[in-house]
Amino acid sequence: MDDDRMSGYGKIDIEEHFDGDPVDDWLSLKCREDVADKTIEELERKLTENKNETGLRQFLDQRDVDVLEATVFDLFDFRDHIREKNSERDMLNRLTEISTFYSEMMHLYNQTDSNPAGYVLSRTDADVSSPDRDYHTVEEMGEYLRSIKHPQLQTMALYYLKYGLRRGAGVNIDLDCVHIDDPRYYEFLEQRGIELHENVKDHPDSIYIYGGFNGGDVVRGEKRETGNKRTHEAILPMDDELVQATLQYLTVRPDTSPPHPLFPQLKPIGWTYDRISPHTVYNKLVTEKGAEFGLTEVGSGRSDFDLHYCRHFFRTQMKRYRSDHDGHLPDDLVKYIRGDVLEEKVMDEIYQHDEWGVKIREPYVNNIYTFGLFD
Repeated sequence: MDDDRMSGYGKIDIEEHFDGDPVDDWLSLKCREDVADKTIEELERKLTENKNETGLRQFLDQRDVDVLEATVFDLFDFRDHIREKNSERDMLNRLTEISTFYSEMMHLYNQTDSNPAGYVLSRTDADVSSPDRDYHTVEEMGEYLRSIKHPQLQTMALYYLKYGLRRGAGVNIDLDCVHIDDPRYYEFLEQRGIELHENVKDHPDSIYIYGGFNGGDVVRGEKRETGNKRTHEAILPMDDELVQATLQYLTVRPDTSPPHPLFPQLKPIGWTYDRISPHTVYNKLVTEKGAEFGLTEVGSGRSDFDLHYCRHFFRTQMKRYRSDHDGHLPDDLVKYIRGDVLEEKVMDEIYQHDEWGVKIREPYVNNIYTFGLFD
């Protein structure tokens, strides 16, 4: 077992579990882990068979190809098959889950030498945004942020816009995953008995984003209501605007219990502030604040602006020749920050701790747009 995720456990016998159909055996193992029943059902639907005939094994059986013998070309054809029957977003979700299956079969269980689904994902540039969305400039989105007077809501919106985060990635940030290099922040943590997360303590002015997990999974002793679909963990730099907004928000943030969500509920249940729900985030930032500012129209069916638009906005603004500010980032760095699928070779190159400042921090802080919140 050479994979880092298995280090420290010695020689274990998980490989002996795989003595039948690899998909069935993998799903059986998932049932023994802390994975929600609904997630297991979704995985089974995507990997075995379904009425839409887009199950991986279902597709490959028609070619008389075993799952672990599938080639890159089989997976390219499978991707195109899904595209004919489903949306681009659903195609990406399905390929991501299947890539996870192949990755674990390769790295954890030594059942195969390749991940054809991961390769296909790395060469799939899908536009999952609505083609008729309105284009909003950095200046317009800055005006939207300034229209939000509630410090927590404004700061949450800023996080989504600065990184193109998915809803689950933002909701699941914990306070100790944020490292602000400021005496006031260190005092704030010390007064509450909170120590910086080990993955971010050596990276001032940055945040640690967890790797992928599912809704219902237990993370740091807490059953998370919503999952995080990222394919990799990440350490993301904070620019001055985000640092200042976070410090301002923390002056009114209520105290919480471990693992101390960065963004708790807006109102307590009893005497306790739990983690804010994804429904509340959407309702407040899109349905309420978006409508007040004019980005959305309640009851009109318009969907120009939603939380996914923040991912679209970040990607567009970071593209050379497509943004309306003076800055851009390499495609691989954009994908790393957003949590998109990246080749393992790219991850190895981009995520070296000793080169983090040069490969990630400097390009980001030198090119990220600012909204003028504190001008």
